[in-house]
Amino acid sequence: MKWKQEGGIVEGGDVGGDYQCSDSWMVRYRGEDPTRTIDVYFFGEVPFNQEVGEYNGPFYNITRMTWPTISTDPSQAPGDTEVWSDSDYFEVRTDVRIDGEPIKILNEMCQRIASEHTADDVDWDGTREGWRI
Repeated sequence: MKWKQEGGIVEGGDVGGDYQCSDSWMVRYRGEDPTRTIDVYFFGEVPFNQEVGEYNGPFYNITRMTWPTISTDPSQAPGDTEVWSDSDYFEVRTDVRIDGEPIKILNEMCQRIASEHTADDVDWDGTREGWRI
């Protein structure tokens, strides 16, 4: 399926849970079948070391969350007529050491990475079966 970016890069809100420490930035793509959308978010995280049960500072991660959605009505925003969706998290960069103002720098890095994401980076055929985690 071919994908086309819909709109520009926008703030994506709180999608990373407890470890998200920066704003998220989102880009949306709509497929040839307009009932298929895929939202891609980028945000900074404070890594948590599960083995010792504490934050792994002063390093940060930049994480991508990908959210494919199938809706029944292409004129509605995803979520309004959603029949299926899923999500996948992937650490784009790990152990990012930041001197200075980490949240401001992470926001800028995430916004830049989101702006560099293109439709060619979308790997989904638009079907439930074609989504891979």
